[in-house]
Amino acid sequence: MHLEWHPSTDLPGEPILTSVTPGESAELRKLAAGRRVLEIGSAHGYSAVVMALAGAEHIVAVDDHSGTTWLGDTLGVMQANLRKYQVRDKVSIRQGNSMAVLPELRADEARFGFILIDGDHRLDGAMADIGNALGMLEPDGTIAVHDFLEHCCCPDVMFAVNRLVAGGPGYVVDTLAVIKP
Repeated sequence: MHLEWHPSTDLPGEPILTSVTPGESAELRKLAAGRRVLEIGSAHGYSAVVMALAGAEHIVAVDDHSGTTWLGDTLGVMQANLRKYQVRDKVSIRQGNSMAVLPELRADEARFGFILIDGDHRLDGAMADIGNALGMLEPDGTIAVHDFLEHCCCPDVMFAVNRLVAGGPGYVVDTLAVIKP
């Protein structure tokens, strides 16, 4: 499966560019509601907006917004989208590489009920993100890893999940692997 970037069609206002499918979006809403959320990889902020509107308690969004992955000012675009949807107060942006920021969050003993991983899709990055996420998950928490079945562009994501999570994901929605360790 290959996910194309497209303007969202399920938000009540101006579309946000995303590769998240409608099925994945519905799953994110369900998993984030009432939870403290860690989002690894934010791009234009679509997932953060969706989860905030669904009733996430608070979202910590980690992305380097460096322009090396995405062209242009993704930080500015994300901030503008959070303002447009009036969810800025529910999202704390931590600008930086997840391999640096996540160990800082772990050192601060941050805990999350739901963690969405959609950051570095290379093997070392995906493994580091999953490993760090497992260390910050609340006992009854859930992790979702995006692009799990995107074999053409992100084959390392599936390998990292299957290597680090005993038994693999609990279930998959499109390319969203949902893990309840």
